[in-house]
Amino acid sequence: LMQSADQSTFMHEMAHNFLFDLEHIAEIAPESRYAKDLVAIQKWASWKKDAADEYAGTASAAEFRNREEKILAAEKKGDTAEVERLKREWMQERFARGFEEYLRSGEAPAQGLRAVFRRFKAWLTRIYKDVTGAGVRASRLRAISRRNRGKKSKTSAISGRFFTMM
Repeated sequence: LMQSADQSTFMHEMAHNFLFDLEHIAEIAPESRYAKDLVAIQKWASWKKDAADEYAGTASAAEFRNREEKILAAEKKGDTAEVERLKREWMQERFARGFEEYLRSGEAPAQGLRAVFRRFKAWLTRIYKDVTGAGVRASRLRAISRRNRGKKSKTSAISGRFFTMM
């Protein structure tokens, strides 16, 4: 994936993709379990002043301190677009790091994320099992591909892919 990649990089990047997909699905299905999962994630992962303090003494301390300093500097400048971009980045990174920790320890960083992380892990496990073991189930992949090619909108293709996997 990258020069500095390690064993956790793939799962970290999958967490970003999962959150992006969840946001898109929540837009088109606001009453769904996926939208509720997104609210739980946002409640925990959104930036709040002094949130970097939570990472003191961890391997992520410098990363999150730096992110917080950038948010505060953008707020001081009054650059609302940059503040929103940095807060969004914070949420993405906090979620991805939280999922990495969940995979490492088996513990969700907040009670509201237990079910979300459990479902995400199960989804990844199903994908892994589909691709390994007896090999890729080509018929399933072809059917998904045909269905997605026939869709007229991008969000339909996204939700079709996601709902098939979840």
